[in-house]
Amino acid sequence: MKKILFLSVCLMGFVLSHAQGVKRFEAELIPLGLGGSVSQGEVYAMMGCEFRLNSRNTPLDYGVQANMMGSIGEVFAMPEEDVIDLVKVPSAKMYVDYNFNHLDENPFFVGLGIGVADVREYFTLSGVKHHVRPVLAPRAGVEYGHLVRLTFESQLLPSAPNSFCASIGIVLGGRVKK
Repeated sequence: MKKILFLSVCLMGFVLSHAQGVKRFEAELIPLGLGGSVSQGEVYAMMGCEFRLNSRNTPLDYGVQANMMGSIGEVFAMPEEDVIDLVKVPSAKMYVDYNFNHLDENPFFVGLGIGVADVREYFTLSGVKHHVRPVLAPRAGVEYGHLVRLTFESQLLPSAPNSFCASIGIVLGGRVKK
């Protein structure tokens, strides 16, 4: 009887570990992102990468993202004016995403990220000014075929220009288990 019970427990653990779900780890390369600052009327380019851990029994995943946003400001300013010529915003954020129908071929997700951003403003006359700021980043998007991820994200920074970005990422891993 003890052998049958032991064998049943072992088999149950084996069956549960191979239940339908998504793979635990995935990475995303973000080679293309475009965004802007509504308050300053600037256009940003963005690139980055993200690593995610998919939760086994819930539709949540946890990620760490590093990216760089940059813009070209007023390039037609008069030479005697000290204006922002270029803005670079490298940031590192931790995310929690909720996946709707995460076993579906095209799951939708919403998430929230927190982290830090280093706002670097390059002025034409006075040089570079750094501002390290906390960042709050709500986002939503869809993953197509567990291969391509389209994300709409906003980066909210205190006393710095807030931005909105749409990005396309290439997903490595994270597919549904077979």
